[in-house]
Amino acid sequence: MVTLDEYNELEQIREIRAFQALVERDVEKLRENYYKNNASTRLKISEIEDILKSKGLKADSIKSIIDRWVAKGLIIDYGDGSYRTIYGELIYRLAHIAIKPGPSLPLVFHVGTMSRKLPNFSDPDYCFPDFCKRRSLEVEKLFIKTIGFQATKILFKALRRIKRYKGLSLWQFNCLKKILEDYRSGKLSNKVYVLMAPVSSGKTLVFALASIAFALKSILFGGKRPVAIFVYPRRSLATDQLRRLWELTYRVNEVLFEEGYSDRVMIGIDDGATPRRVKDPTEFRCGCPHGDRNPVIVNDGYVVCRYGEHKEILATKEKVWEKKPHILLTNLWIIHQGLMDYERRELFDNAMFYVFDEIHEYYDDRAAHLAYVVNRIVDARRRNKLQLPAFVASSATIAQDPNKVKRFIENRFQGLEVVYDDDMVYENLEKKMNTIDRLEIHAFIAPNPYVSGETVFQEVVNLLATWAYATRRYNGKGYKIIGFLDNVSEVERLYNFISRIIVEERAEFADHIIYCKEDLDYEDSFCWIPLLTGKPKLSVVKVEGKENIFYKTSKIVKITVDGFTFTNRDLAKSIQYHHGDRSVKERKEVEIGFKGDKYNCVLATSTLELGIDIDNVSVVVQYKIPPTPESYIQRVGRAGRRADTFYIALGILVLSNSPRDLIYLSGSMQTKLITLDPPPYRLSVPIENVAIKNAHVNALFYDILSEQKHLHPDLNELTTKVKELKSFYRKSTRSFIEFVEQMSLLLTKIRTQNTLKTLEKAAQRLGLIEEHKNLQICLAKLEQTLEYVSRHEELALEQVEVKLYKSYDKAMYLLNNLKDLYMKFIHIANVVSKDKSLGSIGREILAQVRDIEKSISELIKLLQSRISELKQQLEY
Repeated sequence: MVTLDEYNELEQIREIRAFQALVERDVEKLRENYYKNNASTRLKISEIEDILKSKGLKADSIKSIIDRWVAKGLIIDYGDGSYRTIYGELIYRLAHIAIKPGPSLPLVFHVGTMSRKLPNFSDPDYCFPDFCKRRSLEVEKLFIKTIGFQATKILFKALRRIKRYKGLSLWQFNCLKKILEDYRSGKLSNKVYVLMAPVSSGKTLVFALASIAFALKSILFGGKRPVAIFVYPRRSLATDQLRRLWELTYRVNEVLFEEGYSDRVMIGIDDGATPRRVKDPTEFRCGCPHGDRNPVIVNDGYVVCRYGEHKEILATKEKVWEKKPHILLTNLWIIHQGLMDYERRELFDNAMFYVFDEIHEYYDDRAAHLAYVVNRIVDARRRNKLQLPAFVASSATIAQDPNKVKRFIENRFQGLEVVYDDDMVYENLEKKMNTIDRLEIHAFIAPNPYVSGETVFQEVVNLLATWAYATRRYNGKGYKIIGFLDNVSEVERLYNFISRIIVEERAEFADHIIYCKEDLDYEDSFCWIPLLTGKPKLSVVKVEGKENIFYKTSKIVKITVDGFTFTNRDLAKSIQYHHGDRSVKERKEVEIGFKGDKYNCVLATSTLELGIDIDNVSVVVQYKIPPTPESYIQRVGRAGRRADTFYIALGILVLSNSPRDLIYLSGSMQTKLITLDPPPYRLSVPIENVAIKNAHVNALFYDILSEQKHLHPDLNELTTKVKELKSFYRKSTRSFIEFVEQMSLLLTKIRTQNTLKTLEKAAQRLGLIEEHKNLQICLAKLEQTLEYVSRHEELALEQVEVKLYKSYDKAMYLLNNLKDLYMKFIHIANVVSKDKSLGSIGREILAQVRDIEKSISELIKLLQSRISELKQQLEY
């Protein structure tokens, strides 16, 4: 039997699917008719009814649903029996966008759609207790087996108070089950758990629940405090995740207190925006779970809001290092520095697992840094005989092919076991999950040759910002727009020009209403009345302060839409900008205002690209091709994340006139960008990059010394030790260069003498074909040896002893092989010298080959002495 709540939820899902189908059909008709707007290209009432029926909506409720959508501006009733969805209307206006009546700005306009599967988090099979009447015990059993009944009770009691989390999807359950079962059986160490799923799939909840579960177990049952380290590539992403985790841990601590426990789950944050200490109260980077948007950090390193003190949040670096939180939010560079600092490294040595969110962001040089840092973490545990940590890697934009995903991860986490079982592959579970489609509409706009892409972008933002602000009359907040640019100066310049000149000073948005007349065909693309009002009627719009296009009669231009009034200044104030060069306080103010009702449009760099969860974002505009294809998918992924938007995301890519951008006028290139097919795996990692390797070799010295703080308490003593080590490495390097030079002379001697040609002639005359093959092998081995040692010559200065030892050892092995081969040539020369007709040639060969063999023997002796020195240093 289906409960009333479940019935209402099913009805909502049916309405979402029905509206998505309407939008798809609307866009398809526009595309088929070359983006013309007339009654024949719009939706008929019969089409709408058929689509709604096909999605399971009851016939007697269809009319009321259509009326409700019209009232909310989701469907525009043209009054002639034809309708257009709001997304179809936006696309039509964008395809013909213009600054003034006449020719439109775009030369080429193309639209494509695709659907991505989102899980249903209210699946009764994996629902949290008390959220579903037909509840399954699967989730409860999993946690009870891992952390015990009391800890599970506390966790789910806290989740009930948040209400947003109703349950897990099948994919989330499988991933969490794998982590918890490995933890229970003691097999968590030295593994990388891969969490790959589309945006809005709940990846964060998987590792957040695991971390809090481990923390609860240690609080209730004692033992060593587990630490989970969440590593984020962006500060804004870390701040957004901190806000979510704070809400979850606050409720957990609330229940812990009620149950009589004095300890609490603590979260710390340590990145470039975290102060070392504070003397005076300083504004914190995000709002508190109570809704106070401006909590402060006080001088003891905790956070205080108007409701009280939050000792579960460690907000300064010193407090993080002192208290050792259960969960630390940080970045790769803080870990790199922390491993070299004995005051901080204890936190990293005790970490149970590391989570690298948005792992696709670690490519090229950053991928190499990641690989070295992970290697240093693991090596330090092995040196000190500590339990090896586990790692989690998550992303929404890496290939669907599991084998290539594994290769991508293996190159960054070398030597670790990659866990990516079939039941953790999202695509394998789509048919088993009760999924909801997230519809993406991708619009590509290329400007005509007489205007710049920047001009098109400005007018697109003008249109979208005006529409978004006008939709405030429906729910008080309106829809949200994000405009992405990849240059800080461009963001600030275009923000100033759009908000202050186009909107506030010129009030150009009003031109698109003044232009409209009663007898004007509202199909004219320059007229925005149908878009802003939801109905093609001039009577519902009133403009004051501007009577003619391009001419203002007042500083304040006032527009009234269906009783909702706003001015050019209101609209200008609803536009903001966000980038990494703004202060923490400014970025926080923008983020809070954008999530609330203060801003409807924000221009941003990549700071808002990853993981930022903002309700009602329905449109994303990108100016120029972003740095990577993954960036485009991530940016469009900021839209259509909630039921309020019907899980529809409109992504608009405004191309410039540069050749790099214009290749995306090709349909195949557009498809590759939208689908990441073929995906940009970025499998290669520049491990051998000299600068990166040198940086981490130097860091390794300090890693080891920071571990021995009880042996080397004096900084001067540490410095002296490092100087001694580096002096030895320089000496070893000179020896190594000497060895390489002698190898080069050996090869030159062979090339300049006629030994090769002479041996070849002798082999042909005597039928010694096998020996001639050995000659080729000899040369190949010699050249391979020289190439190997030459490649290591430039790296030798900063190599630690073990690496240098391995280089010499490899060279010794090859030289011994080389000596064996030359001994075979000596045998050939002896055979030839006994031949009466070739005796003189044989003796000449014998002399030359013995001379080379003597050089090899000398090199071997040199190597033996170097290896002996290195062994002594290693023992020391």
